[in-house]
Amino acid sequence: TGTAIFGIGIIQDITDQKKAEERLRELATRDGLTGLYNRRYFLERGEKELARAIRYDTQLAFIMFDADHFKNVNDNYGHDVGDTVLKKIAEVSFATFREIDIIGRVGGEEFAVILPGTSHSGAKQASMRLKELISETKIKSDSGELNITVSIGIALISKKTKNLDNLMKNADIALYEAKKNGRNRIEIFSES
Repeated sequence: TGTAIFGIGIIQDITDQKKAEERLRELATRDGLTGLYNRRYFLERGEKELARAIRYDTQLAFIMFDADHFKNVNDNYGHDVGDTVLKKIAEVSFATFREIDIIGRVGGEEFAVILPGTSHSGAKQASMRLKELISETKIKSDSGELNITVSIGIALISKKTKNLDNLMKNADIALYEAKKNGRNRIEIFSES
């Protein structure tokens, strides 16, 4: 006489799965201590940005910087204070650079930034702002307040730039010059 229609529905909450996927993505791309991009992901993003700059013939700057006398911080104040220094540097970096800039922790106390569409003067201004803000930062420790400084090297894209590794090496040469010339300073790589 009458026909009965039955339906079965399955509702599954995938919130936990999505959270786990997001956490894995974060672990794969971010430095666990500072929250900045890790070296691998920074270089991957940087290669894409450099390829875009070369293709469209636009400006691009590469900045490398690291904490001055960081070994002394760890030796004299402890690794927990050293970690605080690295976190503060990352915090100041986030506040200094634009949203389109790519910021990464590429070594122990070494950081790098790729600034798309940025000229020589723009890279120098951003670096000066970073240097000043970091030197104004005070780190509290059991032994009192600690001042930190950074040395900065800048390299700019040129017709000779073949790949990101080349640009990074040029910025590293400028960073080495900044350290050799007294630290807490900025040097710009010059192709001669």
